[in-house]
Amino acid sequence: MPARKFQLRPLIARESSHQVALFRWAALFSRQHPELECLHSVPNGGYGLPIQTAVRLKREGLRRGYPDVSLPIGRGGYHSLLIEMKSAVGIVRPEQKEWHVRLRRWGNKVAVCRGWEEASHVILDYLGRAR
Repeated sequence: MPARKFQLRPLIARESSHQVALFRWAALFSRQHPELECLHSVPNGGYGLPIQTAVRLKREGLRRGYPDVSLPIGRGGYHSLLIEMKSAVGIVRPEQKEWHVRLRRWGNKVAVCRGWEEASHVILDYLGRAR
């Protein structure tokens, strides 16, 4: 029997890991930046949910492609900041791009961030605060 070949792949953190890190960062800095208390996630992925739960969530208004993170604080002429979290190799899907266009049209700032550090910088820049 021939030996199996194993391909080594670089370790790439998943989007969810970056999102968890972003919310840990926000919790640590919310005393300095109280607006971060309004930062929240939008669980639109729904992958791996039981079908009954997915159907119920869709009926309740779950929309595929909506950004992952929301900061409903107006700044710099925008109504809110919405962030699409992506891994280093993640791709923005067509339905996500459609949401981004729609949200920008109605006065929201939308950013695609590759990792929690980039997202934290985008948030602080949006809030007009020094890092």
